[in-house]
Amino acid sequence: MIRNYYTLLHLCNEINNLSGFAVKECWTQESDSLVIELSDSQTSKYLIFRSDGKHDALFIRNQFARAGKNSVTLLDEISDELFQSCEVFEKERIIRIRFINTLAYFVLFGGENSNVFITNSDDTIIDAFKNPSKHMGEKFVVESRVIPSINDFNSETMTRKAVASSDYLFGSVYAEELLNMMGLNPELPIGELPGAEIDLLLDSCDKFRDKLIYDPVYMVYEDDDSYIFSLTSLTKYPLAKQFDSISDAIGFAISKNISSGNFDKLSSDIKKALQFSLSKNQKQLQSMKNDENLLKSINDYKTIGDLLMTYPENAELPGKLLEMEDENGVVHKIKLEPKYSIYKNATYYFQKSKTAELELNSRAKRIPSIEKRIESINEAILEFDTIENVKSLEKFKEKFKHLLSIKMEFEKKTPEDKYKKFELGEGFTVYVGKNAANNDELTMRFAKPNDLWLHARGTSGSHVVLKLNKPEKPPKHILEKAAELAAYYSGARNAKYVPVIYTFKKFVRKPKGANIGAVVVSKEEVIMVEPKLPAGAQD
Repeated sequence: MIRNYYTLLHLCNEINNLSGFAVKECWTQESDSLVIELSDSQTSKYLIFRSDGKHDALFIRNQFARAGKNSVTLLDEISDELFQSCEVFEKERIIRIRFINTLAYFVLFGGENSNVFITNSDDTIIDAFKNPSKHMGEKFVVESRVIPSINDFNSETMTRKAVASSDYLFGSVYAEELLNMMGLNPELPIGELPGAEIDLLLDSCDKFRDKLIYDPVYMVYEDDDSYIFSLTSLTKYPLAKQFDSISDAIGFAISKNISSGNFDKLSSDIKKALQFSLSKNQKQLQSMKNDENLLKSINDYKTIGDLLMTYPENAELPGKLLEMEDENGVVHKIKLEPKYSIYKNATYYFQKSKTAELELNSRAKRIPSIEKRIESINEAILEFDTIENVKSLEKFKEKFKHLLSIKMEFEKKTPEDKYKKFELGEGFTVYVGKNAANNDELTMRFAKPNDLWLHARGTSGSHVVLKLNKPEKPPKHILEKAAELAAYYSGARNAKYVPVIYTFKKFVRKPKGANIGAVVVSKEEVIMVEPKLPAGAQD
């Protein structure tokens, strides 16, 4: 009820205490919000106008700091103007402030229809807060409107609606309070009220209106998810706070309602992050428990290696494809690397079988930690469901940030935050991809041509990028640390030593139509390292 006519009536009385103040400056530093600083020889007051559609209002603040950046000076036409008086238009949500040479009209119709217009003495608009070019030169005119009395409403209209929408200008909250005090059913059609009760209702409306005008209190009540400003006691809602100043009460209600809106946004983001994290880990657990494909790969690669070892040593090399039959009569079509010997091709398949076996063993070791993470996420969800305010949400977000595995909308993240990041010392930083899509982005978008690119050879794994300031190889110990990370974040993590290829990113390309995360490398070099994290780093 911040824009209710009776609220604006009392607000004008408070604004009239600014007699002797002059406009120092006007500015905006957030969308749909205007600040007008007025000062006398000793102090400043700040007139705040909001028109965002949710928290439209006009009120005074005793203190306000203008932002050093992102603030824009507006309404130069009233700069240095001396305040004269403030008044509200009869039965309208329009406040007029008179200055020596100009007038300021604060229109509080809501959202896009709320605006501040500056006019000269004959009401010609010379400036405006919103869309000044559209309105300049127009006359500011308040069109008269007919507001029905209670007796003018159709007999089928509910009593609450008739009282709320009548020329008493109570609105729904005041109407409900009045009818509750009278013991009348608000849902009863107005036409079903006996004549005596209509007379009683009209008399009660007169007294309630007089109370709002002549005996106001400035109270803020708490609803389920919002705060309500009122000029009188409301029996339906618990009292949040009472004020001596109407501006203080309005400012408090708006601040609380904005915080409540922030709560909804923050709560929604965290809930989505928890659900995403739970789903992601459940899918990962299900995938790791499905060993059939991996077991088949282990056996198939070993069988192919064994078959190749039986190939006649002096026989002519068969080219890129060889068909061989195993002891069970199954024919295997074996892809070969023609430039290598049969023995070396067999060794390649044995290595692939060993790598798949290491991955299988790794999965078995990782399953308990994923199960524990899922348990932790479920516990976090139970705690999340009990949170009722923004402060508790912020504490929850910090406490469980390790579980919120997607970037929250309310956090401003740099591109670097998308990847795992490790400091190797001496100014060298390494970035590690988190999944196939993330690998693509790291390599093809984030990495520069002269950055060093690394990947474990002959196995699945993360793309690793070592940032370099110049196109030269880093010191050997830095290269080894970066390669150790590439080995650690690969399918061969549990091997004693892992071959890691490295090259400048300019020699890495993505073929057209290639799968996500798949790339082709030229001019590669290989280094053998032990899979491990840098000293003191955590996974």
